[in-house]
Amino acid sequence: MNRVTKDLHTVDVKLPEMNYDVIQIFLQTVGIVVIVVITNYYVLVPTVVVLLAFYAARHFYVNTTRDLKRLESLCKCILIK
Repeated sequence: MNRVTKDLHTVDVKLPEMNYDVIQIFLQTVGIVVIVVITNYYVLVPTVVVLLAFYAARHFYVNTTRDLKRLESLCKCILIK
């Protein structure tokens, strides 16, 4: 019971704070990129390349993490039996 209460407290308190931080950092980053692109539009090409590289790295990381969690749960099931 105590674990569930702590988890709910974390979701209720920490999640809105983290959500606010994520939105603020995202908007600051977009603003910086827009100002830099307006000032020097040659930066647009490397920015797009870097964004594509970050997206590919994120996609690889998410898939790898998902597979590792599956393997971990499979190993736990095998060890329990």
